[in-house]
Amino acid sequence: MARRLVDDGHDLVILKRAASDLRRVRDLLPRVRTFDVDRDPLEVLFAQTKPNILLHCATNYGRNEEAPSLVEEANFFFPLKLLELAVAAKTTVFINTDTLLDKRISPYAASKRKFADALGERSSEIVAINVAIEHFFGPDGGKWNFVSRMASDLVSGVDRIALTPGEQRRDFIYIDDVVDAFMTLIQRSATWSKGFYSYQVGTGQNLSIRELMTLLVELSGNKTRLDFGAVAYRPNEVMETRVDISGLTALGWSPKTPFREGLRKMMEAARAEAGLKPL
Repeated sequence: MARRLVDDGHDLVILKRAASDLRRVRDLLPRVRTFDVDRDPLEVLFAQTKPNILLHCATNYGRNEEAPSLVEEANFFFPLKLLELAVAAKTTVFINTDTLLDKRISPYAASKRKFADALGERSSEIVAINVAIEHFFGPDGGKWNFVSRMASDLVSGVDRIALTPGEQRRDFIYIDDVVDAFMTLIQRSATWSKGFYSYQVGTGQNLSIRELMTLLVELSGNKTRLDFGAVAYRPNEVMETRVDISGLTALGWSPKTPFREGLRKMMEAARAEAGLKPL
């Protein structure tokens, strides 16, 4: 997202921590400004930069056994502070990244829904855009991204992967298409009136976790055993998600990366990172 914004000529300020891992954006640093949220008050950020658009993508999934209070701090209180300061600074647009998960499934999903509600409550004062994304994937997605983690395990040649029965059906979308969706909203929202705008990002099609994993094994070229049923479903597990992309398609956006091609790109990137030759 940062790379696309810079390439399109936007004046970008990246909010980070002093110890943030900048590996993926290090080459961009001469072309952007950065602000350490753990060193200076956020009020200083707004006074110095006067942003027109605030794009909130930070999150805490709670997958490292963080306390629910820490998850809520990242997913509710931090963006709420940003929203309050954005309204006070007359920022034109606030874009929030949300999830389609049921709020009952985890503290992560509950805290994301809580902030989306708060964003709606302030929408008479700002163009408030809530963007709920289904399962996105792509190269270097990080250990918290399910598809990236599975690709990394397969490339490393693990003998077995323990999984649920794999009957959950999800909508998987390639990261470039997600970025295109955000860019469409950034471009279009410049002329919008204050209010709450809600969009969902996906392909409009889904497949099962079992189908996904079978295809990943095929693309990996190895013989890892997929142990379906070794892990129980989560409480309140959503067995099928449906993504309504009609709002975005009405703005001229559509997903362009075929699912298999996106997975192939991701697997080749994972092989390259591991020092392996392309298949």
